[in-house]
Parts: sequence; structure tokens; C-alpha cells
Amino acid sequence: MKNKIIKIIKKSKIIYLGYYYLFSLVLKVVSLFIKIDKKTILFESFAGKNFDDSPLSIFNSIKDDPYFREYKLIWILNEPDKFSIPGAIKVKNDSLRFFYYAMKSGIWIVNTSIERRLSFKRKGNFCINTWHGTPLKRVGIDIDSKQNLFRSKTQLPADLFLVQGDYEKKIFGRDYRIPERVFRSTGLPRNDILVSKKNTGIRRSVRNTLGIENRFAILYAPTFREYSNKVGAIKSDQYIKIKGLLKLLPDDFVVLFRAHSEVEEVINGNALISKLINVSKYPVLNDLIIGSDLLVSDYSSILFDYAITDKPMIAYTDDFDEYQNSRGMYFDVRNELLATDNLKDLATLIKQQSKNSFSQETHNFKNKFIDFYGHGTDLTKKIIIDELTNR
Repeated sequence: MKNKIIKIIKKSKIIYLGYYYLFSLVLKVVSLFIKIDKKTILFESFAGKNFDDSPLSIFNSIKDDPYFREYKLIWILNEPDKFSIPGAIKVKNDSLRFFYYAMKSGIWIVNTSIERRLSFKRKGNFCINTWHGTPLKRVGIDIDSKQNLFRSKTQLPADLFLVQGDYEKKIFGRDYRIPERVFRSTGLPRNDILVSKKNTGIRRSVRNTLGIENRFAILYAPTFREYSNKVGAIKSDQYIKIKGLLKLLPDDFVVLFRAHSEVEEVINGNALISKLINVSKYPVLNDLIIGSDLLVSDYSSILFDYAITDKPMIAYTDDFDEYQNSRGMYFDVRNELLATDNLKDLATLIKQQSKNSFSQETHNFKNKFIDFYGHGTDLTKKIIIDELTNR
């Protein structure tokens, strides 16, 4: 029900404007009675859906740091009871406590927008937006105009916005109207682990957990296609589509299917197939990046993360024209990576690339789009301490 209401608000300008003005006014009045506490830090990942990503990397770095011993750390979650988080207070998303702590917290550390298409951020709420990926598909005002959507009344809240390089800085600056002074070229904290010495142990653990120790593991991570789901749950039929690939691969190859985080239902996703494993609910995406041997994707931002590893990547673009017309992209991924729109050719490319642990095409992609990686967590923690010290 909640998701349906959100979709209605996003699609109807009149309903949205009523929602925006009424609830923004209420929150502004309430905020007059809530004092901001600079020693309260709020964390949120994917609007409360997850306990992961860069906010978690930063949380893990500061929770045991002596500097933050007296700080109150808050995690916003849709389902708080599912998580045990020593050192933090868990708060139910979109509850009255959520709005109370959002207005009270001196620092917000988030990877999307936190204001729920409202306006309640105050001068004393210092927002560090880590974002959740480098854009290949269009975002912000670009997607609004592409899909004939009206603009939200609010800008993306950010006093600091973390980026991996100049490519995304240019896009986010223009399409989310973010000033140049707000950007920090730190890399994404969540991606530090991809070049960490801990990788060997993580890889061994993931492959053991999934039972793929001696198999060539292909991570298949397509993006979502919101234009094909106008009402109700966002579904994915990619799990069924990719089954045809399995017949073309050797028996010691396995496909790990990872649906996009926006997907609410994977069609036939529980079907048991020996060469296809649905890892959409696997808790840590980066573990799958580390544990796999090759990535197959399409127009997803995971391409920019996986590129950091220099392992082979292939773009499977069987609906390129439809996606370009419906959503739009900033560049043609087919010109940047090994790519095909045919399952038979995809199988051939996979078998060819299975002989390599390093891909020159991936390396070139990384050098073109990613300028900073590996130290995002430490750099962000220093930024937080500097901000708190100078207040």
C-alpha cells in the first residue's frame, strides 16, 4: 500500500503539491520545538530499505572511534527488528520518531534523498550524500523531461556530495542542480573493500556459502525497467530470460542472478536450476562482486563499481533501443565495453573471457570514468571530524 501511495504522489502533480505544502508546513512548525544536536548522526541507506552501502561503511568506521564515543548514532530502517546494530539506535522509517530524529540530527549520512519529496532540512542539519552509484542511465531533470514527469519542489539535499570522478560530478551538478563547491572527490566508501587485502577471505567465504567453490561464476545484474511497470510492484522477468544462456555454457559455469534493488518481485525467481542461483536477497552486493569471476549487465551503475576490480565485464543489450527511448542514457555502453544483443554471442564472449582474470576493456572503462577509489571511508570520516570541529 505504501509503495502504491508513493507512486500516486510521484505521478500526480496536484496530489504531490498538496502533499508537499501541507506536510512541509507541519514539519517546519514542529521543528521550531526540536533543538538540533550536533552529536547525533543519522544513517540511512536506500530510504530505509537496506542496512548497507556507503552509509554502513562510514558507520562501521566511526562507531568504535574514540572521537565519536559520546555521539548518538541513529539508523533509519523499514524493518528495524530484522537487524542487530550494536552501538546504534534503530528507528522505524517514516514514523514520527523518524521525522523527530531527522530534524534533531546534526549530521545526515545517506545515499539517496531523505526528505521524502518534502522540505524540512534546516541549516543545522549537515547532509553528506554518498549517493548509490555512478549514472549511466539518465537521472534528475533529464529523466523528468524524458518521461514527461513534473519536477519535485525540492533539490537533492546535500551539503557535501561524494563522487568517484569528474564524469559523475558533471552529471549530478547539472541534473540535480548541485553547486560545484558541494562535491568531494573521495570515491564511494562502500567500494574501498573492492581493492582491499581482505578480498581473498571474502571471496573464499562467498563461494563456499553459495556452493560454487570450483565453478566459474558469472554475476548477472541487470538494471530495472520502470517504464514496463506503470502501476504496482516493479517486476523482473530477466531471471526467465537468461535461462536460455545456461544451455550454451559448460556445466562448471554458474550464473548468479542479482535483481536491481528497486525490483520488488522476481518472476519465477524461486525456480531451482543447478546453473542459475537467485542472489537478489544476498545481503552484501560487494561480496558478490568479489566472489564472482565476470559481470554481465546492461545499463546498470554496477558497471562502474565492478570496473574497479579489472575483471571481465560484458554488456548484454538486447533491448537497447527500447531502453534508450524510454529512459535514456548518457552514452552508448556498446562503444565502451564488450557487448552483444544475442544470447549465443553472449555465451561465446563469456567462454572467451573465462580464461582471463584481467580485462583490458574493463581497465580502460575504469580509467575513463573512475578517478578516485579505495580510500573513501577514511576521507569521509576526516571530513565529518573537520565539520564537527569547526562548528
